[in-house]
Amino acid sequence: MKKTEIGGFTFISDSEYDIDIKMINQSKQKLQLRISVKIGHKCSPETTVIKWTYPCREIYAQWNPALWSVHTLNPNWMPVTNPSRAAFGSPVQTHYSIDGINKITVSLNDPLTPMEITSGIIEETAEIAYKLKLFTERISPINEYSVDMVIDTRAIPYYEILSAISNEWGISQKESTASDFTKEPMYSTWYSFHQELVYDGIINQCKLAKQMGMETIIIDDGWQTNDSERGYAFCGDWNPDRIQDMKKFISDVHTIGMKCIIWYSVPFVGIHSSAWNKFEGKFLDKFDEKHPWRVVDPRYPDVREYLISIYENAVRDWDLDGLKLDFINNIQLTEYSNQYDELMDYESLEDAICSLLTEVKKRLTRIKPGIMLEFRQPYTGPLMMKCGNMLRVADCPMDLQKNRAGIIDLRLLSGSVAVHSDMLMWNYEDSPEMVALQLINIIYGVPQISMRIDKLSEEHKNVLSFYLDFWKKQKKYLLEGSLIAKNPEVGYSYVSSEISDTIIAAAYIKNTMSINKEYQSITFMNASWDDALYIINNGEEFDAIYTVYDCTGQVVSNGNINMHKGANTFAVPNSGMVCINKKNS
Repeated sequence: MKKTEIGGFTFISDSEYDIDIKMINQSKQKLQLRISVKIGHKCSPETTVIKWTYPCREIYAQWNPALWSVHTLNPNWMPVTNPSRAAFGSPVQTHYSIDGINKITVSLNDPLTPMEITSGIIEETAEIAYKLKLFTERISPINEYSVDMVIDTRAIPYYEILSAISNEWGISQKESTASDFTKEPMYSTWYSFHQELVYDGIINQCKLAKQMGMETIIIDDGWQTNDSERGYAFCGDWNPDRIQDMKKFISDVHTIGMKCIIWYSVPFVGIHSSAWNKFEGKFLDKFDEKHPWRVVDPRYPDVREYLISIYENAVRDWDLDGLKLDFINNIQLTEYSNQYDELMDYESLEDAICSLLTEVKKRLTRIKPGIMLEFRQPYTGPLMMKCGNMLRVADCPMDLQKNRAGIIDLRLLSGSVAVHSDMLMWNYEDSPEMVALQLINIIYGVPQISMRIDKLSEEHKNVLSFYLDFWKKQKKYLLEGSLIAKNPEVGYSYVSSEISDTIIAAAYIKNTMSINKEYQSITFMNASWDDALYIINNGEEFDAIYTVYDCTGQVVSNGNINMHKGANTFAVPNSGMVCINKKNS
């Protein structure tokens, strides 16, 4: 066991390897360390653990990319685990106070190497026990390794800490090769059709969706098989069995003025495909009769080439505009596949995944510059953002709280990459206010809609048209503004985004917003289900014109108002909004 005293922390490592921890930079309340591991001989290293503690003072909850909606503090005998590898999560863990101020954030600059950050409360000392576990899965043989770790205890909002980490990872500075269409509303066939895809029916939905402002259709599972039993037993060959003339179909979509993305379950090969026998011996998992499909192993070069060629041919032959690449997180080692053979050109699965996706992007971009590539949680880390240009919330049908939390979780670390909602669906008989509530809860991401538009009532159509029109007009402020997101522990009670003198806010639980300056434009949406919204003016008073809208866009009230210091009250109906514009003097 080795102890290292540095920067007020005591780090303990117990390993057969030589572990050295050095300070490389220390500014006020921010410590940057370099962890070096000397293995002594070239091998795939065993898991290595480094421990330390931190006083649990003024700490209310925690955040990491894998938590989604559970932010409680666990004991150290049942710690919160934050795994990170190329196709899962990101290496960052934050603990914050009840008012959202950072107390301690731990981050590392290596999103490739499989690792875990775990944390839990020590009952005897009221401290947080941290463990950093390196090499949690097999990697390529190495004889030494180093990684930089930052421990940041600056007392600033947690979301500012996460934004800074995103910048340090280089996410915000990456040159985007994405089409502008990644940041336009989309129609998805999944919840509205599932596998029962009908050529004429989808074309009709495209026409209606385009009229409402949706610019792309995502053709989900079902196009590649006539089977409608769900599952992936027919995946692997990727022939358009149900939509047989895919080139004509996509041409018809283009004629409407929309782009077209189609779905692929990247690693799944089903028992009813010819690829099943082709890749015998090159799967990551054992056969299970309950799930008659398996996961191919991209450490084999012919597996990667097979997948890339399928995507290349589809984009070239059908004039596709993008791919929805699903289940990349399922590419993981098992006991069955945790070994290396001479037919592989990578021993590290993470290296192979990055090689596959990097080459996919390179070769598809060569065919169609600006091609759209959608990834979804949890494979949304820094390396994935180099390959995909659309990040989507994981499936959460009708769960507006998870959709909201998923969008904000992604936004906090994704820089300028397009963050998409999970596809919206609702009951056709639901109230218009509840339909609008779905839309307000995903307003800070790119909307994906999955309802049969021709079956919507006029009220539902009016709600959808109003909020999509609002979203498109305010897209710059919603997607590109400085984001404030309060109370992750309750799925974010309040979110706002602002650029210069324009702010757009949404009350999800907390029906109050505070302003500290004069804005030219204020929009405040009521998803709190209270009868009133309150704007606390902490700056100078100013005169303005206000308009209150209901969820369908009808004006409920309007007039002049003096935005005086203190609380200004607005009667706003459920799922409606108040828009305030400062009078020019």
